[in-house]
Amino acid sequence: MKNKAITYLMKIHHQKSTVEKKKLFDNVRKLELAIDELKSIHLYEKQLLIAIPILLKSATSSELIESLSMLNKYTTEHVKKLEANFSYAFETKKENKLN
Repeated sequence: MKNKAITYLMKIHHQKSTVEKKKLFDNVRKLELAIDELKSIHLYEKQLLIAIPILLKSATSSELIESLSMLNKYTTEHVKKLEANFSYAFETKKENKLN
């Protein structure tokens, strides 16, 4: 994603004024930070999907089992939504080189 943003900036570099360039660089930086945050959220939720089933095996109360099951369901749905809507952010370096 960073390479695409930099390529775009290089294309319009000579077309914009200094103020416009600064705003554009600021926006790209904010976009990169937002993507980094999405990657962190995705990573943490994937880790939850590993941990929740372990907790379910150890749970003894029916209330806890029900709560963990619901959490697992919602976390799975959220991970699927993240991957569907922001797939470009989660591509590996190998996948980026192939495209």
